[in-house]
Amino acid sequence: MVEVTAPRARPGLRRVEQIMGTAISLDLADDLPAATLHELAEETFDWLREVDARFSTYREESEVCRFDRGELPLAEASADLRAVLERCADLWGATDGFFTGEPWRIGIRHPWDPSATCLVLSGTDLAVATSGVYERGQHVLDPRRGAPAPGLRSVTVVGADLGVADAYATAAVAMGPSGIGWLDRLPDHLHAVVTDDARLLHSTRLPLAD
Repeated sequence: MVEVTAPRARPGLRRVEQIMGTAISLDLADDLPAATLHELAEETFDWLREVDARFSTYREESEVCRFDRGELPLAEASADLRAVLERCADLWGATDGFFTGEPWRIGIRHPWDPSATCLVLSGTDLAVATSGVYERGQHVLDPRRGAPAPGLRSVTVVGADLGVADAYATAAVAMGPSGIGWLDRLPDHLHAVVTDDARLLHSTRLPLAD
């Protein structure tokens, strides 16, 4: 007779929190008492919250934003912020100015020519997400009809949060042509759309590169 025993539950603790605009997952794989694991997890997330409060460019009250606005003198900044600024200055010199705070140039792929761009954006502290059908075909379905909504070849959304921008871009593709009007009404977001008949439409305030 063979005795079968149930597998032992995996020891440890798994915890997920939303910090820095994204989901951060912590997995402590150790056979420690539950109270100890929770204490370790809390210490870890406390540190992440501190980093977010100090360096987030999306929180007006963060230390780096206060410094950028001139409200916080360098002499009164934390040791961590001063260390980061010093390192950035070192890297600026080491790369002959190629590592800088100057605006990034973000190319949006041409939906018919993978070697070309249909437009180029310029900016700092922004999230850019593109959803389209030029690589995987009509894979984005209209959930109400259970079928693709043709009409939009590519949708790019610009905002402060990458996850939100990506969701909005995908939703607009699923809506088809009606998604253009919906994008126009989104607060605090800009967009660029390439239609199936090769028209390029975009927000008037879209940060286009010179």
